[in-house]
Amino acid sequence: MSEYFYASHTTIKKEPKEVLDRLEGTEFDGLEILADGKHSLRKEKNRSIFLDRDNGFSISVHAPYRGINLASDNEKERKNSVKKIEQLLKDSSEIRAKYVTIHPGTISRNNGKERAWKQNLKSFKEIAEAAEKNQIQVGVENMPEMRSILGKHYSEIFGLVDSVNNQYLNAVLDVGHANTTGQLDNFLKEKQKINHLHLHDNFGKRDQHLAMGEGNVEISKLVKEINQMDVIKVFEARNVEEGIESLQKIKNN
Repeated sequence: MSEYFYASHTTIKKEPKEVLDRLEGTEFDGLEILADGKHSLRKEKNRSIFLDRDNGFSISVHAPYRGINLASDNEKERKNSVKKIEQLLKDSSEIRAKYVTIHPGTISRNNGKERAWKQNLKSFKEIAEAAEKNQIQVGVENMPEMRSILGKHYSEIFGLVDSVNNQYLNAVLDVGHANTTGQLDNFLKEKQKINHLHLHDNFGKRDQHLAMGEGNVEISKLVKEINQMDVIKVFEARNVEEGIESLQKIKNN
């Protein structure tokens, strides 16, 4: 049976307990934290709060992306990026998180896409080994239409997962991101390869994080597909109210 989680980039400005308290009494089963800012898992007090939560909520984790480039042509930078992710996996395992989502890398200024993908692949092989060591599932997320970023096309995400070939690394489908690249249908054709979902809407031009139904994603068509997927469904919203609105629209279609 699927679980419904809430997530928002705005949560890093609020104290963890404040966010957890706000979600109490809603229909969400858990919270996906962006492990940065006030929600950094490098802070012992945060690990205690997320580990000792008393409201029955589950936790999943979104890796930070500031200062991290897993596809960097600078080997020192790439290794340092991997090291940060490996530490995050250890911390996430400590708080019994159910999942960790990771962005692919970006193409360096003086580096071509082919070289960037080789570096990216190397990084995710090392990350998958760390995930296995820490017994935690990780996923690589598809990206929106932006310059110099890897992972926009479905073949890139699935190709990376297949190449790493480790049961602890899978694909994350971000519906809003896929809508900006025209790749949503292609991802859903191979939905059996996806084991984590991010849900939000837009008009296909930029990553707006609108409530479901406020953009041009066909909700009824989407619901038929995702109802067949026994995965965590994360509603990424600008605030809790829009997250609740999105959840209701998905449940009622």
